[in-house]
Amino acid sequence: MNNTNSPVGRIDVLSLNGEVMESIECSHKEKFLQAIKEKNCYSVMMTIILYRDKSGITIPQDFLKEMNPLPQWVRIEDVPDPEPPFCVIRDGVFYGLFSAQTGKELPCQLLDYDNFSQAEEGSDEYRDYQRLEAIMEKGEKDQTEDTQTKKEEVVILPVPQYKLDIIDEFLNLPSGLDEDEYQGDDTIAYSVRFSDGLQADVKCCGCQDEASWAEMVLFDKEGYELCCTEPGEEFAGEWSLEYGDTTYVVVVQAI
Repeated sequence: MNNTNSPVGRIDVLSLNGEVMESIECSHKEKFLQAIKEKNCYSVMMTIILYRDKSGITIPQDFLKEMNPLPQWVRIEDVPDPEPPFCVIRDGVFYGLFSAQTGKELPCQLLDYDNFSQAEEGSDEYRDYQRLEAIMEKGEKDQTEDTQTKKEEVVILPVPQYKLDIIDEFLNLPSGLDEDEYQGDDTIAYSVRFSDGLQADVKCCGCQDEASWAEMVLFDKEGYELCCTEPGEEFAGEWSLEYGDTTYVVVVQAI
C-alpha cells in the first residue's frame, strides 16, 4: 500500500455475544501487527479488517499463521474515505472551511451560483458558472454510477491445515467402503459475517455411503437461507455468491 497516511486495517474487539466493544484502526503496518499480537496474547476474541488500496492490495496476511487463537474471521474492505471537511456558518455568515482531521482552516473560494447563472455570456463570471455547472453535473453522474456499481464483500476464513486435511479426506473417499469410514450425517461448518450483517457458512456435508461434498450458503441477518452454491469437491479456496447488488466472497485459507 503506497499511501502511508491511509489506514492499513482495523481490529474489532468482540464481546462474548459477538458485539463490537472496541475498534482499533492503524495507519502503519508495524503498529497494526503489534496491536494484533498484543490482543492475541490475551486470547481476545476479535475480527480483523484489512484495507485494500486502489490496486486491490492489502498488507501480507502471513501473520495469521502465528495467531493462536485465530480471529473469528478476516474481512477485506476498501480503504475508508476520509471524513469530509466541514464549514462554519453563524447567523448566515460564512466563517470558513475546516479539516475534519486536524481542525485547521482550509483555503476555499465562495461562488454565488445564482449570480453566475445570470452572468453575461463571455464574462469571467459566466466562465466560472460554466465550470461550476460541469462540476455539479460530474458529481451527479458519479453518484448515479456509484449506485449502479456492483459491490464485492471479501472475507478470509483461516482454517488450520490439519482440519483441512481431514475435510479433504472425507471429500475424496472412494465408494464401496464400510459405512463407518464415511463422514455420515455430520456437517463440518465454518461461519463468517459480512459488513452488512449477512452470514455465510462454508460446509462439508457428510454422507453415509459415499464421499462428502462442500458448499457455501448465504443467510440473512435473522438466519434465513438466501442462496447457496452448487455442491463442490474442494473446501479450501475461493467461494462466491451473488445476492442483490453484492458479490459475497469467502476465501478459505490454510494456516
